[in-house]
Amino acid sequence: MVIQSIAPRLALAALALGGLGGWTYTLDGPTQRTREKLQRQYEIVESYRLTHGRLPTPREYLAYRATLIPDKAERYELQLDGWGRCMKVCLYGDKLVLLSLGPNGVYEGGGVDDLSIEIEP
Repeated sequence: MVIQSIAPRLALAALALGGLGGWTYTLDGPTQRTREKLQRQYEIVESYRLTHGRLPTPREYLAYRATLIPDKAERYELQLDGWGRCMKVCLYGDKLVLLSLGPNGVYEGGGVDDLSIEIEP
């Protein structure tokens, strides 16, 4: 699993530099909520993999999520990132990618503020 965002890079930089003189990095509310929702979606994908022996397609993921979370409001809430935008589920090669476009809502190829989880087959 690969989570891409600026937060892990900043945290690693802070650790590498000895904490930057007591400075600590914490995630803001929307970023933290987005990471939690991405983690929940990752758990659903892994549940599908355990049940079916392979990664789901995006369509299979959505159908499986609907069986695990029958409440429409709860399902809708899960698909929104911390900024209120729909997160994406797509195939990239043979990987399944769960993606939030971050606070600016613009896809930047996994750069600066995009948050994603890439799940290997």
